[in-house]
Amino acid sequence: MKKIIPLLILLVMTLPTIAQTIEVTGTVKDMQNKPLSDVIVKVTSGKTTLAFVSSNSKGAYSLSFDSKKVKEPAVLSFTHISYV
Repeated sequence: MKKIIPLLILLVMTLPTIAQTIEVTGTVKDMQNKPLSDVIVKVTSGKTTLAFVSSNSKGAYSLSFDSKKVKEPAVLSFTHISYV
């Protein structure tokens, strides 16, 4: 029993740190529903860039960022050199 209590305390202490990371995943496709590679996906909050990633050959992307850094509404933007 004495060994379980410190383990439970450690588990409870780590839960808040897990909940503070936001993960965004998805797939970028064109108007013909074909996946787009090399699309820059960026999350910003005000003038601060929280995270960015490039989509892979299947158009998939996954990025994560710390929710504590969000001071204003977060904006997800997509940029590609072939699309304006």
